[in-house]
This record gives sequence, C-alpha cells and structure tokens, in this order.
Amino acid sequence: FLSSWSYVFGASAARTMPGWEVISWVTALALPLTIPITVVAWWNTRGDFSPDLGEWSALILLGISSAYVGFFAWYRGLSLAGTAHGGQVQQLQSLMAIAWSAVLLGEAVTWGTLATTCVVIAAVAWAQRSRFSTYGAVDGAHNRLQ
Repeated sequence: FLSSWSYVFGASAARTMPGWEVISWVTALALPLTIPITVVAWWNTRGDFSPDLGEWSALILLGISSAYVGFFAWYRGLSLAGTAHGGQVQQLQSLMAIAWSAVLLGEAVTWGTLATTCVVIAAVAWAQRSRFSTYGAVDGAHNRLQ
C-alpha cells in the first residue's frame, strides 16, 4: 500500500518538478526513518556477515544507480504516461526479468511460473482495455485521473 501511494505521490510531484528532485526529496525526507532502521538492522546482524570492499562497493553502486538514478527515469515516465498506465505496465517488468533470466542465465521456468505470467499479462491487458473503454481514449483517461 505505501509503495503504491508513494509512486502516485511521486508521479504527481514529477509533473511540477524534475524526477531527480522528486527522488532526492523522497530520499532526504525518508532519512529520519531509514537511518534508525538501518542502525538496528546492522546492530542485530553485525556478527552474521563480514562484507569485504567489493561487497560494500556493490551495495553502494546498486543504491546509487538502481535505487536513486533509476528513479529519475521512473518518475519522468510516470509523469508522461500517467500514473495508472505506467504502474500497470510496470507489472510486466518482472515477467521480462523471468524471461531474460531463462534466456541469458538458463534459469528453469516452471508451469506455475508460466501460468502466473499469463494471469498477470491478462490482468494488465484487462486493466488497460477497461480504462480505454471507460474513458474512450487513453489520453482522456489520463486527463480525468489527474
């Protein structure tokens, strides 16, 4: 719930400010919550691991590239496509990850995974179609949803 709410709020803010400013503000405003949680998590698990420089570097690189810079494009895309449309289409992202992991990494894809994939694709198609038929046009829906 909070993740969805945050995406909608962030996409709304991205209509009036660039995506990099939105995620920067979100990051700054979240610090009073994330710092104590991080400290408690580290304190409770500090004896369970001993990360080396490469692992710390990977964590920092992922945090900066994926969790920060990636949101520049994400909020820009949501503001251009519309929050509802962008959020629905994003559901297909995990399916693409499954497909590419099978193709590139040789991961096994089970019948259950394929069935779930079909359900997700059908749900996204249904949501897009019902949105189109309700408002007559995607642009009209986008304008009415604002």
